[in-house]
Amino acid sequence: MLQVAIRSCCLGLACSIGISLSLSSWPCQLLGWYLTALAVFHWSEYFFTAVTNPRHLALDSYILDHSQAYHIAVVSSFIEFGIEYYFFPGSLDFNDYWLKDIFSIMFIIIIIMYCTSGSKIH
Repeated sequence: MLQVAIRSCCLGLACSIGISLSLSSWPCQLLGWYLTALAVFHWSEYFFTAVTNPRHLALDSYILDHSQAYHIAVVSSFIEFGIEYYFFPGSLDFNDYWLKDIFSIMFIIIIIMYCTSGSKIH
């Protein structure tokens, strides 16, 4: 139970940092939204597994330690952001469409998770 609380707290902290970045005037607003979406995604995986399929609820339901390939992909995404920020700063201009796209995709994922609640899909 302590491990669940620690992971949940860390995701909440990541979400808070992401929201703070996204609401700041610092040029990295998009990074803030990305961090927020990433934290909300992992927390919602655990939450919706708990709500829809409690028999399969485990610490792995957060999907934080999914695979080495996943860790490489997440680290690569932050490296990519750094490279784009440094070499192509204009490509990271933020607009409302990015935000709508992020939350639309997350909403679709939540609906899919709810619809497939009877089966263990990961």
